Amino acid sequence: MNIVSLVTALIINLSQISLLGCQVNPFSSPAQEKDGHPHVSMDVRACTPNACMGQYVMIACTFTIPKGWHVYWSNPGGSGAATTIEVQGLEGLIIDPVRYPRPLVFGEGADVTYGYENELTLLVPIKVPQRFPDGIDSLDLTVRGDWFVCREKCFIGSATKSISIPLTDKREQLEPWVNPQLSRYSWPKPLSGRPRTTATYEENGTLVITGPPTRAGKIGFLPDPTPGVELGKPVVEVGEDAFFVTIPVQYSPSDSLGQEPVARGLLTFGDEATMTSYQISVPLKTTEGSDDSSREEDIEETRP
Repeated sequence: MNIVSLVTALIINLSQISLLGCQVNPFSSPAQEKDGHPHVSMDVRACTPNACMGQYVMIACTFTIPKGWHVYWSNPGGSGAATTIEVQGLEGLIIDPVRYPRPLVFGEGADVTYGYENELTLLVPIKVPQRFPDGIDSLDLTVRGDWFVCREKCFIGSATKSISIPLTDKREQLEPWVNPQLSRYSWPKPLSGRPRTTATYEENGTLVITGPPTRAGKIGFLPDPTPGVELGKPVVEVGEDAFFVTIPVQYSPSDSLGQEPVARGLLTFGDEATMTSYQISVPLKTTEGSDDSSREEDIEETRP
């Protein structure tokens, strides 16, 4: 089992655990305000003691946020800017998209935003090359984080950290801190893991998510589309045998920034950010697309 599979399995298991009474992050110091300016700290660690050549290594970036302030999800919503991670290293690394936990929801209507208070951990899966040049015995990475921290005012922040991970040809177990740290959050699961639940893009320009009803709480949807895709207000209908979440979709090719259009977001259960959510990722039909593009795109285990 590679490190991405291991962390994925851990995330799925942790989503079933109550987050009450979790330990304090052992490697973060309390964030503070200085002269009215919030100080957000960023810590970077590898989830395993070594990096196995030809396999994935997972990097955890933990932000400590001053009380009363918040930073933003991958889709900030009506204002703000996403918290992002950029990783640089030797040529040949494959750096997968950042994994975000389920966010809090702030405000309502057109002013709604999505983000995190107190603390945030982001995960970055990195595929290590099978071979390295002679004389290199460690994976040296430069990790940059950028964020927008807000309360009544907003401030731009960034930090850059270096990390060196010894290289090995053997797979390693997770570090002891990983389990308690990741258990502080609710990590979105693949939709394929929920029985008889599907997401499709319909010809009338709507995203439809349907599945068996649940007692886990109010059903909702948090949008996180690719550029050029706009997702409207979801309409939720719950029957005895199934629920339906219908979301209007608009697509502007001129705003796509060259990316393939995808209706993306989180199917959520319950109002709390610690409750269950599922990843939704559905390619849109375009004039160049095929009929198969309307089916839900499963996220590969090595492409979180």
